[in-house]
Amino acid sequence: TGDVSRYSSPTADNYLASLSSAPAAPEVSAPYEPSREELTQVPVTLNANDWTTLGKAKRLAVLCRLSVVHLTVISCASGGLLAGAAGKGNALRSTLWTVTLCLWHLSHNVINDLQDLDVGRDEAKGAFRRSYGCHPVARGFVSKRNAMKVVFGLTAAAALGSAASVALAPACAWAIPAGLAATLLYTPLAKPCALGELLVYLVWGPAMVGGGYAATAGVHSPVVTWAASVPLGLGAFAMIFGKHIDKIGEPVRTLPKLLGKRLAKATAVTALIGQHVASLLLVRAGILPAPVLLSLLALPFETRAAVRILLTEEPPAEKPSPDVSYRGSILPFVPAKAWPLWYVAVAGWQAVVYGYWFTLGLVMHGQISHAVIAALNLFGIGY
Repeated sequence: TGDVSRYSSPTADNYLASLSSAPAAPEVSAPYEPSREELTQVPVTLNANDWTTLGKAKRLAVLCRLSVVHLTVISCASGGLLAGAAGKGNALRSTLWTVTLCLWHLSHNVINDLQDLDVGRDEAKGAFRRSYGCHPVARGFVSKRNAMKVVFGLTAAAALGSAASVALAPACAWAIPAGLAATLLYTPLAKPCALGELLVYLVWGPAMVGGGYAATAGVHSPVVTWAASVPLGLGAFAMIFGKHIDKIGEPVRTLPKLLGKRLAKATAVTALIGQHVASLLLVRAGILPAPVLLSLLALPFETRAAVRILLTEEPPAEKPSPDVSYRGSILPFVPAKAWPLWYVAVAGWQAVVYGYWFTLGLVMHGQISHAVIAALNLFGIGY
């Protein structure tokens, strides 16, 4: 038996040498699975590998854009809480109204995405809607047929909830067709006519707050519908304004596009500041209970930062560092979590935090009303 080491092949030697010097195969990153907290805070970005690891509940949350229903919860719950502050509360009817309107909102989100796809707005990879969050239908993760099944399921549940609300409190019946019309006409009619922002104000202000009061109290209140709803309606208005400023370069006829970017940003700032001004005036007039002024806690944090960003800062060209954040009274604003959303993210941050302080004030009405009234009297503001 000879020494096998003396036999060699140049070809084999070269091959073995190439293996030792070849670059390592790229590592496949582990699938990203968003937490429940992330799914309720910001639109998450997912690839096909990520999508396959999600359970049905999380897939549904992404498809329906669960993270954007905060203002719906705030407006609907506030209507019921205002009824409670007037001595006409009913927890069952208020909860039913809030859940029902959230179902309508989730259904509308899917309808809106499908309608924008049908008219070609979100077909291109560079479309604004596809630059943030995950568009499961456009990415091919969910077929249009299955998306429509989700729409039918949500709509059926929302319709049942609406019927139950009207049966328990006929006074809220006017708000149901108003909300349904807004759901169906927002994309095909309101957007092209630059009426989307006004429609959002009317839905998240008078319809949700006024309808929630009527659904809970059993009686319609024009004062609540058209006056008490103003602060919350302005928050939704500012948020949609921010979204349309972010996408001002798209060929969609929005009010910010007609106004121009500079004036549009000033309008959004006016709406955010207007929330606090309206609250003070409505409390002074006795239309809102004094504890809603807990919302003033957002003024030195969210409102101040939002105004500065809207007026003086431009969206970053690249994704910001996760270390960059703006201090908040409840939650900080972390641009990296929302990027490439910018103006809508900061306006929404202020509007949502303001809204939750507003709602908490209504929840704590009985406990803190006397303390707040005393403080107002101390500064010469009667109540």
